Amino acid sequence: MAGNELATVTTNTTPDSNVTVESDPEEVIYLAKTIYGEARGENAASKEAVAWTIRNRRDANFRGATTIRDVVTARAQFTSWSRRDPNYREIQHPTDTVAWESSLAAARTVYNAPVEADPIEGATHYYSSNTITSFKPTSVSSTTIIFHSPKLRTRSQST
Repeated sequence: MAGNELATVTTNTTPDSNVTVESDPEEVIYLAKTIYGEARGENAASKEAVAWTIRNRRDANFRGATTIRDVVTARAQFTSWSRRDPNYREIQHPTDTVAWESSLAAARTVYNAPVEADPIEGATHYYSSNTITSFKPTSVSSTTIIFHSPKLRTRSQST
C-alpha cells in the first residue's frame, strides 16, 4: 500500500463482527495486530519498543522486507502470525479491547514518529524473558533490546 492511502481492515472483536477501521493505513493495522500478539500484556513503553523493532526492520530492508506487512508476516519472525500459534486467531479477532486499543495507540505513535524519536536507536530484535521460545540470545548485540514486565530495560550494547 503506497503513501497515506486508507484501507478498510477488519479488526473484529468477534469473528462475526462487522467492525472495521477506515482511518488507519493497512500498515498501522498490521503493526497494531503484531504488538497485540507479541506484547499485549506489556506496558506502553514495551509495546512501542516492539513497534520500533518492526519499523527498524522495514527501514533496514531486513531480509528484503519493504513493508511492515512483509516484516511481520515473514517466516519464523513473529510467532503470532504463524497459523499454528494460539495467538494467530486472537490477533485476527482481538478479544481484549483495552489491550487492542493500547496496541493500536502504540502502532500509530511509532508509525507516525520521525526516525529521530526512536528510543531504541535502530534495534531490530527484542527478547522477553517472559516468552516461552526456543530463541535465547547467546549474546546481545547492539541491535537487540530486552524487555521484561513491567519496565522496558535499557538497550544492551555489544562489547
